[in-house]
Amino acid sequence: MLTDKEMLEIAELFIRRIVAKDIEPMIIPNATLNKPYGNIYFFNSKKHILTGDPTASLVGSGPFIVEKETGRV
Repeated sequence: MLTDKEMLEIAELFIRRIVAKDIEPMIIPNATLNKPYGNIYFFNSKKHILTGDPTASLVGSGPFIVEKETGRV
């Protein structure tokens, strides 16, 4: 069984892989949902999260789950 810290590391690696190289993605602070089966993460571009600039928002940046037992996204 994975810890919250391990699941966050997996989530951060995942968003870096799926977002364009010229955009810095970021997990939205305090938005993670902890469930018995894993954690649900929400993300967007770091610029959008820190500034609220709507032009920096990522299209299709829906939440995803990291499973607690396997680490599978």
